[in-house]
Amino acid sequence: MLYIDDDIESLDWDKLITRIPQQRRGKIMSLRNERDRRLGLAAYMLLCEALAVEYGIEAMPHFAYYEGGKPFIADRPDICFSLSHCRKGAACVVDYAPVGVDMETIRRYNPELARRVLSDEELAVVESSVRPDIEFIRLWTMKESYLKMTGEGIRSDLKKVPLSTAAFETTVNTARGYVCTVCRGMRE
Repeated sequence: MLYIDDDIESLDWDKLITRIPQQRRGKIMSLRNERDRRLGLAAYMLLCEALAVEYGIEAMPHFAYYEGGKPFIADRPDICFSLSHCRKGAACVVDYAPVGVDMETIRRYNPELARRVLSDEELAVVESSVRPDIEFIRLWTMKESYLKMTGEGIRSDLKKVPLSTAAFETTVNTARGYVCTVCRGMRE
């Protein structure tokens, strides 16, 4: 299930930051600016909400990490999750199967960046789109959510991410200024 918080300004920082485990608090406090720290806290709180709603888990999760750096819930490795945030909001997805989420702010289309990260076919789709800015971000979030699901991360060549092998759900919120994509697993 996908959870999104795009009202970060109403987050009660003082109340929530003291409630979370020291491990996560340290990670959040290491983020470079106040906005990123608020977004990191919002993403973690979405995970807490998802675990309570979907699995009846009230305890705040502690993370452990796979060799490549992908986090998992230390005492519940059977629950898969992914977190993301951008300037416009935070997202969390949970499932019993591998899953990934990426959320990005809608911004001006950059053709040079697109040529570096998109295949020729993907680039043609973006450049023929009525909204190349949104189409590029949609493809970017598909690629990043796929790499989060597999645990590869951005270390891979983005042009070669096999999007046709996975299932995606994309939310485009132009009013709030973001695109969010969930990759729920491999197609049979």
